[in-house]
Parts: sequence; structure tokens; C-alpha cells
Amino acid sequence: MAISPVISGLVTKRSELGRLLAERQEEVQQLQAAVDSLDNAIKLFDPDFDLRRIKAKARYTVNPWFEHGEIGRLVLETLRKSGEPLSTRQLGELIVAERKLRIDGPKEWDWMLKMVHGAAQRLERKKLIKLLGRVKCVGNGPMIWQIV
Repeated sequence: MAISPVISGLVTKRSELGRLLAERQEEVQQLQAAVDSLDNAIKLFDPDFDLRRIKAKARYTVNPWFEHGEIGRLVLETLRKSGEPLSTRQLGELIVAERKLRIDGPKEWDWMLKMVHGAAQRLERKKLIKLLGRVKCVGNGPMIWQIV
């Protein structure tokens, strides 16, 4: 009996994924051995050290749209130009329009709004802008920011 092209393609893909899984499992074992060695070295110098205090370092993802610190400057500049309070979404929309950025889908739009929101919070901590409140709507509603 002949194997259909669909089954053949699925078997090929399954074989590729099996190889990748075996490689990753080997990598995991090597990483675990390296972590165990470091744990032993730490315990050698300080037997009472609590290894559970060590948190995994966050991975920095490269931002394709902005240089380091640029989003904060854009939020501040956008609020200055508008002369009125703006929501996080309005800030995002104005920045996207100004920079002529291409946002593909809701996932990228959420990422953009998180960056704008984070920048606004950092600017608020520096007392350059302030949070006026939230727009009344379903859920918490968007945050409204104003330049100080």
C-alpha cells in the first residue's frame, strides 16, 4: 500500500521535530549541569546562601521600532504638542502615525501600548507627567496622562 503525500509530509515533519526535541533535551541537560556546578561553587564559598533567592535574568528583546529611551521622549513630545491630556491609546496612535510605523495585528498593537504605558509610568516617576485618572468605561478604562 502506498503512503499518501499528506502522511509522508507529516512523518517528515514529525522526524524533524523529534530531532529538535532531542537536541534541546541535550542542551537542557548541559545547562542543568552548568547551573549545578555554579550552585556547588556558591555553596563552597557560602554554605548558608539560599539559592532560591537567585532569579532568572529577564531576556531583553530588541525593539524594532525605537532606540533605547526613544519612546519616553516621544511620549513627552506628543503630550507637549497636544497641549491636552491624552490616553495611553491616543498617545500610541499619535506616535504610530508620526513615525509612520506599520503595526501588524493586535499582538503588536498590545506590545506598542505596553511600551507607551511603561514609558508614561517612568515619566510619571520622574515627575515629568502625571496620571489624571481613568476614562469611565468597561473594565478599568484607559489611563489619561498630562504633562506637568
